[in-house]
Amino acid sequence: MITLVAFGGTCKKGDVRHTAQTTREALARRPGEGLGEVEEDEVEDFVGLCEDETNRLSYFLNIHGPSVTIDTACPGSLLCLDMACRTIQSGEADTAIIAASSLYLHPDHVIDRGSVGQTHSATALCHTFDEDADRYVESEAVSCVIIKRLKDAIKDRDPVRVIIRGTVTTSEGRTTGNASLTCFDDTAYLECHGTGTQAGDPTEVNGVGSVFGRSHSTDKPLVIGSIKSNIGHSEPAAGNSGLIKVIMATEQGVIPGTPTFIKPSPAIDFVSNKVKATRTAIPWPDQGFLIRRASINSFGYGGSNAHCIVEQADTVARSNFVSSYRSGEDETEAFCSQEEDTKRPCMCVVSANDATSLQSNIQALCKHLANPRVKVSLPDLAYTLSERRKMFGIARSLRHVLTTSTRRTLLWGPMIDSPPESS
Repeated sequence: MITLVAFGGTCKKGDVRHTAQTTREALARRPGEGLGEVEEDEVEDFVGLCEDETNRLSYFLNIHGPSVTIDTACPGSLLCLDMACRTIQSGEADTAIIAASSLYLHPDHVIDRGSVGQTHSATALCHTFDEDADRYVESEAVSCVIIKRLKDAIKDRDPVRVIIRGTVTTSEGRTTGNASLTCFDDTAYLECHGTGTQAGDPTEVNGVGSVFGRSHSTDKPLVIGSIKSNIGHSEPAAGNSGLIKVIMATEQGVIPGTPTFIKPSPAIDFVSNKVKATRTAIPWPDQGFLIRRASINSFGYGGSNAHCIVEQADTVARSNFVSSYRSGEDETEAFCSQEEDTKRPCMCVVSANDATSLQSNIQALCKHLANPRVKVSLPDLAYTLSERRKMFGIARSLRHVLTTSTRRTLLWGPMIDSPPESS
C-alpha cells in the first residue's frame, strides 16, 4: 500500500482579515438569522485557518500519512521539502506532496507599518545583486511538487524531472553539514535567496563564495541568480518557486537571467567569491561538468534556513519513464516506431459500466487518434489508459484491447465481461 504525505507552506494572515470583512458584509445582507457580528478571530469558524491548508489537501485527495503545514516565512516550502525527504527516507511514506501558496486577497496586509513595512521596495522591484537594491516586492504564487524514491519513480514510469541529492535546514548560521552531500566542482548554478537588499545580498554571496569558491575559479565561476528578480518574492512559496526554476533550467540547459541586475553592487566582490551574475539567459556552462547540478538557497527573517541540491536525471533514469516534458527535438510523428513495437508489447484498456458507454468511449478515442494533428506515442497512450484512468466494474467491466499500432485502422479485441483485477 502506498502512503502519501502532504506538506505545505502557509497563506497570509491578512487574508483572514479580508475574509472576516467579507463574511461580515455577507451576514449583513441576511438579517434576522441571529448570527450577530463576526470578528476577525471568529472567522475560522466559517473558513478554517491557514494552518489547515494541508489538512484540506489530504482530505480532498483522500491521502494518508503526516499532513503538516509549516510556517517559517520565506524558506517554508524548502523546509517542507526537507521534511518530506526525511519522511520518505525513514520509510514512513512512499510519496510526498509539497504545496505552497502566497495569495493576496486584500491590500490590508501589504500596508505594513514599522520595521516590517521597511522591507518593501519603493521601486516595486527586487534589484538582486544590484547597486540600486532597495528591498523587495511581494508576489503571488501557488506551486506544487511531488517527490518519491527514484527507484519507485522509475518502476512506476513517473516523469522524473530532477533528482534531489540532498537537503539541509539550519537556524542562525551556516553549518558544514551540507559539504558531504555533493561534489562542489560539479555545481554550475546556485539559485540564491537574493531578495535585493543592501545587506542581505552581499552577506549571502560572501557565504556562497566561502563554500563554493574553493572549487571554482575566475575563469570557471559559479553562476548565481534569483527568481525574485523575475517575479518578486513569493515568501512562503519562494523555495518552491526557486526549485521549479532550477528544474526547468536543468531540463532546458538554459539558466534564466536576472533582469534587474544592471549595475553590480559595489558591496559584492564577484571576482574574489568566484561567482557570476548575468542579466540575460545563458546556456548551461559546458566546462567539463559531468552532469547539470544546482543548489537552491532559502532564508527566513526569523532565522530558519534551507538548502537543496538537485541534479539532472541521468540517462538511465530518463530512459525508463514516461516524461511529461517534451522539447522541440523530441516531437515525432510516429504513433509507434519499430523500436517501440519490438521493445515491449502495449495493451490499451477502455472500460465502462455498460456496452453503450463502452462503445461511445471507443469511438471518441478512435476519432481523437485519427486526427492528424494529434501527436501521441502508443506506449504513452497505453500507460495513460491503464494507469491513469478509473477502471469501472460496478455492474460488469467491459474492456477492449488494442491489437494493432496503426493509427487509422484501430482494431479492437474481444470484450471481457469480468471485473478487472484489483492492483
